[in-house]
Amino acid sequence: MGTESRDWFVANVTDGTIRNAWMRFKFPVGTLALEGESKAIPKDAMQIDMVGEGVTVTPTAEMAPVTLQGDTRLQIDDSNVTISAGGGQIETASGPLKVTNPALVMDNSVPSESIIEVSGDLEGSIPALLALTREQQPQAIQHTPLPLDLDSLQGNVDAGLVVTVKLPDEESGRAMNVDYVLNGRVADFASSQPIKDHRIGNGQLAFSASQAGYQVGGTAEIDGMQAGVEILGTLETEPTFRLSAVVSAEDPAEMGFDASQFFGGSVRVVGQPMSDGSIQIAADLQDARLTFKDIGITKAAGTAGTLHANVKQDGERSELSGVDLSFGSVHLKGGIKYHATEGLESASFEQFALSPGDNAQLALAPREGGYSVQIRGAQLDLKPMLKQFFGLGEGTGGVQSTFTQTIALDVRLDRAIGYYATTAFNMNLDLLLRGTRSAPRQPDGAVQRR
Repeated sequence: MGTESRDWFVANVTDGTIRNAWMRFKFPVGTLALEGESKAIPKDAMQIDMVGEGVTVTPTAEMAPVTLQGDTRLQIDDSNVTISAGGGQIETASGPLKVTNPALVMDNSVPSESIIEVSGDLEGSIPALLALTREQQPQAIQHTPLPLDLDSLQGNVDAGLVVTVKLPDEESGRAMNVDYVLNGRVADFASSQPIKDHRIGNGQLAFSASQAGYQVGGTAEIDGMQAGVEILGTLETEPTFRLSAVVSAEDPAEMGFDASQFFGGSVRVVGQPMSDGSIQIAADLQDARLTFKDIGITKAAGTAGTLHANVKQDGERSELSGVDLSFGSVHLKGGIKYHATEGLESASFEQFALSPGDNAQLALAPREGGYSVQIRGAQLDLKPMLKQFFGLGEGTGGVQSTFTQTIALDVRLDRAIGYYATTAFNMNLDLLLRGTRSAPRQPDGAVQRR
C-alpha cells in the first residue's frame, strides 16, 4: 500500500473487530522500497482478504463517524485496496442519510498518485443532502448561480453516488482533487418559496449531476397545474428551465402567458423562461381551435399545426415576438402586441401566407372604430380577410356585404386573389371605408376573372 493510503486507513477506520482473515505475502529480495525510495509493489506480492464487524469509518475529517452495518470486507491485491460493507448512516446537521452498498477502492499502482473511489447509495431528505454538501464541498453551492433559495426545498432523495478523490502530494504541492457523479430520483419535491416566480410542488423527478453540470427531469405541479419539468445547467452558468403542459382554453396563465383569447380546445405547450423575463414557447396545435379574427384566420381542431414565439407580459399587455405559426396552407412569421382589455395593439408579419402561393407582408394596427391595414408582396389570397371585414362569402343570393367598422387599406400586390374567381393584377389600393359606405382614394389595378 502507498503510504498515503495506509495513513488514510489508519486515521479513518477508527473501530471494528476482525472476524477472520486470509493473507499471503511474496516479496522477492530487492523489491521492498527503502527509505527515500519509491517502488511499485511487485505483481502477486500481497493478497489480503479480511472480514470485520462493528467497523466505524470517518470518510473525511469534517464528517461524523459512520458505523457500518453487517460485515465489512477488506481486500488487498498488491497496490489496490477495496473495502465494502452492507450499509450505514451519516448524521448531518439537517438529519440522517442512509447509506447502502458502500464501497471504497484505493488505487496505489503509482505510489505518488494515489486515487480513492467511494461509491454507494444515499437515501434521505433534501435538507440532509444539502447539509452534507455544505460540509464537504461548500464551494459547489457558494459558487453556483441558482435562482432559488436552497433552504426552501423539500423532498426525499434516493440516489447513487460515486466520488473519486486524488490524494494530495506534499512533495509536488499537488492539492486534493475531488470529482463526483450523482444519479437518482426525488419524490414529493416542493419549494416553500417561488422559483422563477412560479410555485412548484408535488414533484416526482429524476436527476443527474457531476462536475460538468446537472440535469433534472420529471413532473410537478407548476402554479397548481400538472406540468413536465426539465432543468439543465452547469456550476458556472445560469440554469435552463423548460416546462411542458397541456393547456386548455379555460386554464388561467399558469405557464406565464394567457392566449385564451386566441384559441379553444387544448394545446400542448413547452415553455422556457428567458433571462429578460419572457417565455420562449413551442406549441402543438393539433387539438386546438384558433381564431385570429383581426386578420381573418381560423383553424379547426384536428388540423395539425405548430406555433413558436417569445411571450412577454407586462400587466394586461402581452407581446409575442418571433412568432412562427403554421397549419394547413397558413404560415405567418412576425410579432403581435395585445392588451387583455383593449384588444389588439399591433401586428406585423414579414411573412404572411393564407393559401398556397401566397407571398406577402402585413401590418395591422387599430384606429378609431376599426383598423389600418398595410399589405405588400407578390401574391395574397384576400378571401379570409374580405370575409372577416366585409362578410363576403356568407349567405346566399349573390354578392352580400355586411360591414360596420372603419378600415384604412393600403395595398400593393402583384396579384390579389378574391371571391368569385377574381384575380387583380398590379393592385395599388389606398382605400378608407366607414360603416357600409366606402370613400375610395387612388384605386388602381387590372381585374381578371378566372
